[in-house]
Amino acid sequence: MKIFFSKQEYRLLLNMLFTAEWVMGANDIDFDIENPKYNALSQKVLSFCKEMDADDIIVYDKTLNKYFPTAEYDELLYDQYIDTYENSVFWEKLADGLSQKELIKSIGIEQFYNLDHVERLTKSTEFRSKYEELLELYGLDCLSVNK
Repeated sequence: MKIFFSKQEYRLLLNMLFTAEWVMGANDIDFDIENPKYNALSQKVLSFCKEMDADDIIVYDKTLNKYFPTAEYDELLYDQYIDTYENSVFWEKLADGLSQKELIKSIGIEQFYNLDHVERLTKSTEFRSKYEELLELYGLDCLSVNK
């Protein structure tokens, strides 16, 4: 099978590739070592950077025998995609955790674990909207840690 990309499509593919690699391996320093098939495919795609006039954003390191995004391109991707993604996930997870905690408080831990997944989501949604509203209005200022 052969796939042909325009130079613009190739750059879009690079955006997708690096964003996906970041999500898949952000918390795993050995991601490349543990996932050689992903790394090989990524390097194969990157090897066309010169031909696709993308050598302004991709560099080849002869010592490591690998292609890498430039620091500027890496930062651009972070600002454009990853930071937005992380921010969204943070607020969603926070609202989920707070609503789940409140649900447990209202029905008890044992009953909470006896609920199936759909019931759990349905019941915690009642609390979630309250937290989403508070977090949207006040951010982290509406939270305190009590022990």
